[in-house]
Amino acid sequence: MQCLPGYLQVSPTVANKHTTVQHQTFRATGSSTPVRRGPRPATAAAVSPHTPVADCGMYAAQSFMLPSAPNPSAQYFAFIYCDIGTPTEIDMTLWHANVTTPTNYQQIGTLTADQCNVSNPCQTQTYTYVPTQTQLLRNAASFFVLGTDGNIYMSQPVQAIWPYDTPGWGYPNFNPSSSYVPFQVQFPPGPYDVCPDGTPTPPSCTRDANFLNNVTNYYTSQGWNVPTAAADCLAGDTIQAHHIKPLRWGGGNDVTNSVLLCSSDHQFYTTWWNPNNFSIAPWP
Repeated sequence: MQCLPGYLQVSPTVANKHTTVQHQTFRATGSSTPVRRGPRPATAAAVSPHTPVADCGMYAAQSFMLPSAPNPSAQYFAFIYCDIGTPTEIDMTLWHANVTTPTNYQQIGTLTADQCNVSNPCQTQTYTYVPTQTQLLRNAASFFVLGTDGNIYMSQPVQAIWPYDTPGWGYPNFNPSSSYVPFQVQFPPGPYDVCPDGTPTPPSCTRDANFLNNVTNYYTSQGWNVPTAAADCLAGDTIQAHHIKPLRWGGGNDVTNSVLLCSSDHQFYTTWWNPNNFSIAPWP
C-alpha cells in the first residue's frame, strides 16, 4: 500500500507556506514483541523469527506560515505507508518550548488517536496550532501496525521539530527537491551574541562587500547550479547572498554560511530574523 499526500509536494513559494517532514522506517519480524497479540490469520503460514511481518515508512510533518502571511499558524499531521502489514492507528502529541522555558518542552492539549480504515488508510487529521510565544514546536507520532501474523506492533515515536519566532512564523525551509536551493538550509546554532572574531553583537558583525561574488564562486566550485533571476525568481527579483546565520546574530562571511536566494525569498529570512520578532534577545 502506498499513501503519500500529494500536497506535500509544495513549491516553497506557494501560499507563503513551507513544510518540514521527518521520516523513519519501521520493521517487525517474527521475533519482534507485539503490543497486542491477535489470532493468526487462517491463511497465514508459520512465521520464522527473521521473516518480516511489518515493513513501513512513517512520517511526522509540520506546515507553517512564513512572515509575509497575514496570520501565523502551524498545521501538524502524520502519515504512514506499509509494504508489509496494515496501519491501524496513529497516536500524536504536540509539544512546545516557549521563549521563557527554551529547554523545557510542555505538552499542548491531549493525545490524538486517528484510526486507520478503508477511507483513511494511513494519515491523521490535519491539526492547527497558533505558535505565538513558541521557540520550538514538536509533534511526535507513534504508529500501530497489524502484522501479517495477526499481531499489533507499535513503532518508536517519529518527531518533527521546528523553530519559530515570537510572533509565530516558522523558520523558512526551502526543499532542495522542489526549489532552486541546492541543499537543506539548517537552522544555525548559537551563540547569537558574538561574532566569529570574538567581537560582540549587536550591532552587527562586519559585512564583506565581495560576499555575493565569493558565494557565487563557491557554488561553481561545488558543482551547484547558480540561480538566475530570469530562470528562478519572480519578476523584479534579483539574486542575493543570504547569511544563514545573520551578521546581526553572530554570523560571519565564510561562504559555508551562505545560500543564494531570489530577493523575495531572501526577505522571508530577513523578516524572520528581525530583532523585534523576539521577546528575548539574543534568541534563543
